[in-house]
Amino acid sequence: ADPAPHGGLDQGVQLGQPRPALLRQQFGGIRAPFFSITGTADESQASPDVTPYHRTLPYQGMPAPDKYLLVLADATHAQLSGSGAGARRPGALEATPGQRHTIEQLTLAFWQSYLNGAPATALRQARPPALGLRDRWEYK
Repeated sequence: ADPAPHGGLDQGVQLGQPRPALLRQQFGGIRAPFFSITGTADESQASPDVTPYHRTLPYQGMPAPDKYLLVLADATHAQLSGSGAGARRPGALEATPGQRHTIEQLTLAFWQSYLNGAPATALRQARPPALGLRDRWEYK
């Protein structure tokens, strides 16, 4: 029996501070399917030097295939983590209905593909229908 949940797929992996010069060294060994979700306003309250750009670096350092990156326009860390609406920070916003819809549709397609063996066709579109006009989608 496979000791890892879901046939070896880990959920909610948190990666440390990526260093641009060491991306391949830090993330090049990740061979499992990987879906990264971030936002253009996904900054760190704990580490102000972590910018939204830094949130995309793990994806950039991982080898193909089966790697996906979703960057939601204007989404903050609190919105993406489900800790909006004052759960951790007063004044934090909940994810918008559009953000929730995009996350739900694309993560559902990801899990259906990799847990059920369904084709990843919905994920390998240049612009999946669930994406907002200013959202960014990449895969390799």
